[in-house]
Amino acid sequence: MTRQATILMLLAAVLVAGCASKGKEAVPKTAYGCPMGPSGGSSMRDLVRAKLKTAGDVPDVTVSQIRCRIQSDMLHVDATFANDSGKVRHVSYRFEWVDEAGYKAWDTEAWKPLQLNQHGDETIVAVAPTRKAADFRIVLMDQD
Repeated sequence: MTRQATILMLLAAVLVAGCASKGKEAVPKTAYGCPMGPSGGSSMRDLVRAKLKTAGDVPDVTVSQIRCRIQSDMLHVDATFANDSGKVRHVSYRFEWVDEAGYKAWDTEAWKPLQLNQHGDETIVAVAPTRKAADFRIVLMDQD
């Protein structure tokens, strides 16, 4: 009787463990090579929403794409800014680099100016200033 009880308990434990993992889908840790962390999401829209901050209102300018890669232990980011208006737009941007724990990995960067032509786009390339930088935010500010 003891052997049968042990076998039944083992089968029940295996069954419970198997059922517990079903139905739970893993949240992607990256989107387009960029770290997403607990915010999850895998679409470009989710990625831009997670990585873009604005300093005030920035009309007619959006970030349409972000792509990342790790090269030589450094995080590389390509971001495409798009101007949806019929006039030239002037904006500034900077990156905020954070470590794996979400703390600041580097001092605040200087604002970098960017001119976007009518209905045009521009891709900027950034490399993390330190190997400690595991994630980033792009901050966008209007200059017009």
